[in-house]
Amino acid sequence: ILTALYERSMWRYREPRSYRVVWHDLGHLVETMKLIGLGLGMQTYCGHGFRDRDLEQFLGLDSSREPVLKFVAIG
Repeated sequence: ILTALYERSMWRYREPRSYRVVWHDLGHLVETMKLIGLGLGMQTYCGHGFRDRDLEQFLGLDSSREPVLKFVAIG
């Protein structure tokens, strides 16, 4: 399960629209995970169609500070 701390990104990049950088980094991370799965001979599934509020509540996350963005399953 991939999440982001936007506040940390805003501090790091000093850019008011740092959420764009978060999504850019997320794309790189997901593709890297796909390539690792492929290299290990495993299937990879990336999902973004889920009930984010339910998942954030289950994980104990504050959606305004650390939202769930995507999940990746390798197996």
